[in-house]
Amino acid sequence: MLFAAGTSEVALAFVEIGALVLALAVLSRVAGRFGITAVPLYLIAGLAMGEGGVIQLDVSRNFFEITAEIGVLLLLFALGLAVAASRRNIFFLLMGVELMLNAVNLSFVGFSRTFAGHGSLVGHLSPLFIIAIAAAEACVGLAMVICIVRNRDSLDSDAYAEMKE
Repeated sequence: MLFAAGTSEVALAFVEIGALVLALAVLSRVAGRFGITAVPLYLIAGLAMGEGGVIQLDVSRNFFEITAEIGVLLLLFALGLAVAASRRNIFFLLMGVELMLNAVNLSFVGFSRTFAGHGSLVGHLSPLFIIAIAAAEACVGLAMVICIVRNRDSLDSDAYAEMKE
């Protein structure tokens, strides 16, 4: 197993994150029923369940650290996906793919730092291979872009939709 030493911690952390996401989704639906935004309900829930609140949450030691890492990684991955999906410029498309690969690299390093054991070594070595593959992908991709742009004189990806020899 990848995280042999901390398998129960990993499972507990993912269960806690799932419960938190489910609770936020329910609050969002309740706010939608009343025709208000969900932000005040999120704030009230944070005050009620936070430290010193009415409901004390029994969360694991690494819960907030893992949640913050996952949030940053999802934000970076979503940003790369949005850039790759919405831009028509080929260079922005390649930059979006690189952002997504970097989010995956950070997830490997973040989880290997959080959960010690055999998975820690794998989590630190995997990004090295991903970086090497991403560098090769960037070289080949940019070379292809240069060759194509010489023929079409455009960086618009829609101009290459009907490539014929």
